[in-house]
Amino acid sequence: MLPLLIGITIISFGVIHLAPGSPIDMATDLNPKATAEVKERMRTLYGLDKPLYVQYWTWVSRMALLDFGVSFSQDGRRVADKILERLPITIF
Repeated sequence: MLPLLIGITIISFGVIHLAPGSPIDMATDLNPKATAEVKERMRTLYGLDKPLYVQYWTWVSRMALLDFGVSFSQDGRRVADKILERLPITIF
């Protein structure tokens, strides 16, 4: 069961990274004030400047703790709160 879980996390992480663009693009492409320095600072803030194996370990560690981070939407709420808010409707 453990190898299967590890395989699923590796495939999920790989699919996320194979998607075109990056989370930084969503926040900076339509902003004319976003310079290359701002983009690089955001990459550092989100840990996207680190090697993939470090990013993977950080991602798996945070998933194990149910720390899904903060939403990129305008409200900036925690993702876990948004999931918990919609969970009863999904289960019902």
